[in-house]
Amino acid sequence: MAKKVLYKLMPQPLKPELLPLEQYLLPDLPTIVGNVDYQTLRAQLLRMHQLLVEGGIERDFITRSVSHRRQFAVKRYQKSDRYERIVREHSARALRCNLARVLLKEDFRSL
Repeated sequence: MAKKVLYKLMPQPLKPELLPLEQYLLPDLPTIVGNVDYQTLRAQLLRMHQLLVEGGIERDFITRSVSHRRQFAVKRYQKSDRYERIVREHSARALRCNLARVLLKEDFRSL
């Protein structure tokens, strides 16, 4: 019965501002921006993206890929806008993934 009385004396609901916390238990944590390796890799990938877009390398690769794939496509897909859009997306992804794979020195499966 003493437990019921103690429970009734507690404020309802229990609010965090009612709990005493010593300030020395909450030290200021240092701000950690990021891992140096991550920052370096990110900078390399951003530079690679910039070179691909501004240098026109990606655009040329996609154009050649679309024209090459169109030659081997089934007749009904050769002039399809949807087919061309899909080939463009896959070509851009393939180029970027292969460049990232070479940069990271990984094989296809582990990448």
